[in-house]
Amino acid sequence: MTLNELLNRIHILLEKDVDFPISGDEEYLVRFELIKDAVQVWEKDDGNGTKWKELFTSLSSASDGDKTTTANDSTYDCPANLVEIIGYVKIGTGNNTIYYKKIEPYQVKEYQDNRIDCYYVTGNKKDGFDLHLVNTIPSEDGLTIDYDYYKTSTLPTAGTDVLEMDDDQFAVYWALAELVKDEDPSLSSQYASIATQKLDAMRLRNQGIDLYQDNIIRDSFRGFGR
Repeated sequence: MTLNELLNRIHILLEKDVDFPISGDEEYLVRFELIKDAVQVWEKDDGNGTKWKELFTSLSSASDGDKTTTANDSTYDCPANLVEIIGYVKIGTGNNTIYYKKIEPYQVKEYQDNRIDCYYVTGNKKDGFDLHLVNTIPSEDGLTIDYDYYKTSTLPTAGTDVLEMDDDQFAVYWALAELVKDEDPSLSSQYASIATQKLDAMRLRNQGIDLYQDNIIRDSFRGFGR
């Protein structure tokens, strides 16, 4: 559902009419902000450490971040929505691809001494993150950089936006619980309970194995990111 459709559903459940507020109305703006709050609650999952499948992506799909090399440059900008790089950083294509292993900054000297190709990340959410290559530094311009990474959730900015979460009704009931908690705590608890059930169900589906997939790790399995 689009954001506007979610807001309309909130209004119907709350007011029992179809006189929907429009963009710019205070009711519209408050409910919009509560939907955004629900997205952030879902992303963080209240400290449960959930890694949502919907938030795994790749550099090639990002709207920013350095995607090709600059000759003899060892440092590259990461996408603004990066949380962490998953697995190997790959530079080049085909048989000429170089795989860089992830390390922590304090391990740099050890890996330099052993001539192992690796990378580490520095930075923070405010200033952004940088990718640093160790040992083999590309000597050519334009080589493809690629890696998989876990990203932040995308907050809606327009009524036509669609939420990333598997069950966007979680956001509806989260917002409803917040809207009525002062005037009707009992109803707020009911809405919050429904929201919690939906979050629990999403978490369970997120941990599950897709249909027609086994859970055996083959000897040749190389893992996400390589």
